[in-house]
Amino acid sequence: MQVIRKGSAPAERGTTFTGETTLERYLAGGAEGISLSVVHFKDGSRTHWHEHPGEQILFILEGRGRVGTENEEIEVGPGDVIYTGPGERHWHG
Repeated sequence: MQVIRKGSAPAERGTTFTGETTLERYLAGGAEGISLSVVHFKDGSRTHWHEHPGEQILFILEGRGRVGTENEEIEVGPGDVIYTGPGERHWHG
């Protein structure tokens, strides 16, 4: 068992984003490639278009945001969960 305390991950500046973002990486490539990060987006910032070889699950903690694929763009907020399948081209911010 591992307990990871809130605020225990060092904050770093995101490099694959437009605008200002901060990442806190709590798990990096753990069991079966599972990673967990908390990403803070400043107003107007977002990821570049990208895709992942595996699945991605986003859980919105606070604020308002948008997520998009080549076919749609959706507004999201606290408590929303976004699932992106392997190889699905998308962005979020």
